[in-house]
Amino acid sequence: MPRAASHIGFVSGLALACCLGSATLAQSPADVRVERNGATARIILDYDDSVGDARPTASAAVEYSVLLVDLSEAMEADISSLAEEIGDLAARARLDADGATLRIALTGPAEARISSSYDLVAIDIAPPGTPALAPMISPREQAEQAAALRAAELAASTPAATRPGSGRIPDRPDHGIHKD
Repeated sequence: MPRAASHIGFVSGLALACCLGSATLAQSPADVRVERNGATARIILDYDDSVGDARPTASAAVEYSVLLVDLSEAMEADISSLAEEIGDLAARARLDADGATLRIALTGPAEARISSSYDLVAIDIAPPGTPALAPMISPREQAEQAAALRAAELAASTPAATRPGSGRIPDRPDHGIHKD
């Protein structure tokens, strides 16, 4: 009987290790940096490019004096100097073990705004009433917008009769048909 009990304990421990290990494996690597713009601190979470198609996002709420940022894509990142980089708005910062929640202890009243673009998530922290920064736009999205603008400019400069699918009816019914 004791031998069977030890097998159950081993199997249970192995199952627990697999479950806890899968949470760690689900975290995506991310670089975290802070940019200051006046009174606003912008925390930029730069996920690995492979995460871009998943379009990570976040939601934020201030509870008591702690900013809770729930991440749609759990991350693995070094945030040991995050509070120092944020400056006078934050006292401490930590990332939960599962990588899905970032907690920032605030030093005073603050508002949080979130923007995201492909593999980037921006968390803006500012004193109440501070004007919002422009939303974060990733280099990938900037390139797509520029390509769409070039295509629109080209379409506008091309005469309608020469555009494919312009609805122009050929002059002759056999136009384009070669008979031998």
